[in-house]
Amino acid sequence: MEHTYFFAVDLGATSGRTILGSLGEGKMELKELTRFPNHIIETGGHCYWDIYALYHEIIRGLKVVAKDNLPIRSIGIDTWGVDFVLVGKDGELLRNPYCYRDPHTVGAPEEYFTHIPRERVYDLTGIQIMNFNSLFQLSTLHRNHCSALEAADKILFM
Repeated sequence: MEHTYFFAVDLGATSGRTILGSLGEGKMELKELTRFPNHIIETGGHCYWDIYALYHEIIRGLKVVAKDNLPIRSIGIDTWGVDFVLVGKDGELLRNPYCYRDPHTVGAPEEYFTHIPRERVYDLTGIQIMNFNSLFQLSTLHRNHCSALEAADKILFM
């Protein structure tokens, strides 16, 4: 019986890993390919993700699995889900993304709710109100006249 193969990336706040999944003969198997630290860069009073290191590690995992020449059916990436990269019109990243642990959004929900009611936000999103949610990160960048946000053509969620 043929196997179906999947490649997965699991990015956590302090570490990440790449995994090969195999489905066949009535069972699923998972094999960890690589494991790596996920360092937060702290500079200028802010915390950023090292997006280029994460990219490098994902590529490294893909190279490991490529050695076996397996037909990968799909690739999935699991992250913390609230952070994003600002992308310019030329497709280039405009800066490293803030880490959700960065203090720039402290008090952001309260400020946002002076313009839009809390209940309305919950009705539209259905998610718990936390200062690091993407909505509050974007609102903070806008309020602070972030030049990268002003120049952004796209937002790529991590």
